Amino acid sequence: KPLSKWLFAMGIRQLGESAAKELSRLHRSLCDIADSEILRELQRDTRADAKKKNPLLKPYSIAGEVGRVVAESVLTFFQSEAGASALARFEELGIDPQSDNFAPTSAISSGVFSGKIFVITGTLSQPRDHFQNLIESHGGKIASSVSAKTHYLLAGENAGSKAKKAEELGVSTLSEEDFSQLLTQ
Repeated sequence: KPLSKWLFAMGIRQLGESAAKELSRLHRSLCDIADSEILRELQRDTRADAKKKNPLLKPYSIAGEVGRVVAESVLTFFQSEAGASALARFEELGIDPQSDNFAPTSAISSGVFSGKIFVITGTLSQPRDHFQNLIESHGGKIASSVSAKTHYLLAGENAGSKAKKAEELGVSTLSEEDFSQLLTQ
């Protein structure tokens, strides 16, 4: 399993699935996260706009899911007895989770979906993971619910309440065909 899955499965406080993916994008391995200069800097610089104005953080285009609170929680976990024990056990068993999306300075700033936030809903022709991987590999982000920050709703059959919410907020709703056309632009 990729690093993000291992990290999320560890049950670290404040670390959701999206934040785990973002940490995986920023780090090659679990050990890199445990000793992350990026996270230490996020923890140190408490300004609201630190990710954009701090010269050490700016090149990484760190997504909103990872901020001071997540940084503090992750670092605290790996400095704790439980975190140190987990790392030692991984090493003992020869498990070295690696990132499958490592691109610390390019993933957000390049790609047809660069900086765009998608929500996926309904029944699609492929599993949601397929579309999620396509979106993320082209610079986009996935959110679990529609909000004013959402750029696109990728909707299959039986889209339900998310489609209604997208319509209320004026969020563009894409069919699979629309999505494919957008992907090839």
